[in-house]
Amino acid sequence: MTTSTREQLVTIRLLATVVLATVLVVQDSTAMVTIHVTNKLSSKTLIVHCGSREDDLRAHTVEIDDDFEWSFEPNVFFTTLFSCNLRVEGRRLSFVAYDQGSDGAKYHYWVVYDRGLYGKRSSTGGERLMGKWN
Repeated sequence: MTTSTREQLVTIRLLATVVLATVLVVQDSTAMVTIHVTNKLSSKTLIVHCGSREDDLRAHTVEIDDDFEWSFEPNVFFTTLFSCNLRVEGRRLSFVAYDQGSDGAKYHYWVVYDRGLYGKRSSTGGERLMGKWN
């Protein structure tokens, strides 16, 4: 085998490895994601309206200790973004529920209290204050 043939084989193997790694990353990035918004207000019904550029999930009434959830597949361009508006008795709070291109993709559980909005990375994870009522 000549040197140029060996170099070509090494180049082909390297390209095949890069393509395989890219496919695995894209497959992982497009796994189904479920977002939860839970009402933990002391005594109030919560109105939740979420959406993206492509999908308007419309307004939903969420009773105390209940939640609103939706599932989707993030796109392969890492640009999926869902934002939400919360309303309760004249108060409002807006937040990004999922941003595939940033840290916002780490929080899939959102809990609404009288004191504000908290994000959680898992159903049993610790809560982090992410927003306060206007």
